Amino acid sequence: MRTLGETLREARIKKDMTIRLLAKVLNVREHYISDIERNVRTPAELLLFRMSDVLEIDINYLLMLLINQKVSSLEIASLKKSRYSKN
Repeated sequence: MRTLGETLREARIKKDMTIRLLAKVLNVREHYISDIERNVRTPAELLLFRMSDVLEIDINYLLMLLINQKVSSLEIASLKKSRYSKN
C-alpha cells in the first residue's frame, strides 16, 4: 500500500506543482512539504484538508492512509518494546 507521503507527492507532480509552489499556496515552508512527502513528518489535520483541496485528492482516502501509517508505527513500536523487554 502506498504511503501518505508517496500519494501526496504523486498528486503534486500530476498537478505539475513544485514543492516550492505547493508550499507557497499552503503558506508553509518547503522543507515541511518535503518531510511530509518523505514520511518524516505527519501533516497537521488542517493542512491535510488543505492539501486535499489543492491537490484534488479525496480527504477520506488521505485520512485512511494517515491512520494506517500511524497504526503501523504503533505496531512497530510495540514489537520493538516486547522484543527488548523479554531480554
